[in-house]
Amino acid sequence: MLRRYQQFLFGLLAGLCATALLLIVARRPAGRPVILPVTPTPRPLRVYVSGAVTAPGVYRLPPGAVAQDALNAAGGASLQADLSEINLAQPLADGDQIDIPTSAPAPKLAPASTADPGAPTALPSTQDRKINLNTATAAELDTLPGIGPVIAQRIVDYRAQHGPFARPEDLMEVDGIGEAAFNRIKEAVVVGP
Repeated sequence: MLRRYQQFLFGLLAGLCATALLLIVARRPAGRPVILPVTPTPRPLRVYVSGAVTAPGVYRLPPGAVAQDALNAAGGASLQADLSEINLAQPLADGDQIDIPTSAPAPKLAPASTADPGAPTALPSTQDRKINLNTATAAELDTLPGIGPVIAQRIVDYRAQHGPFARPEDLMEVDGIGEAAFNRIKEAVVVGP
């Protein structure tokens, strides 16, 4: 009988302990869920590199890229490039255009007249110095500011495929010549037969 009584007390004590433990766990304050901020993955920059570079075009660059990175992506500067006008440390944004200008060729002087050594040397008229887009070679087009050998060849190829240019503004139809590049050369070009 004593043994049954001990078993009863032990069972009762075990039940009370289990109940107390459940009450303690149930009263414990619930933790708050942790919400992690969602940071978007930065998208690569799309930058158009034109002018005096080895391979003009649109390039994808990592966020935080600078103009030097865009120049490197385009194969580097051509021999005619004038990098003094470009801030190579300039941070880039999506959709930017980096136009690498060319060094301006030395002005061409007219030959001196032998008739009157005291007379001033005449320079050719502005019309004489302009390059005819419909007859110029790639080498002649390459002398225009901001037009390197690659773009010059594209102009010749475009002319061969589509026929002569009707007006200088049609030059903007050539891949690699945007409004900024055209504005640099529009005073130096003409269209003609």
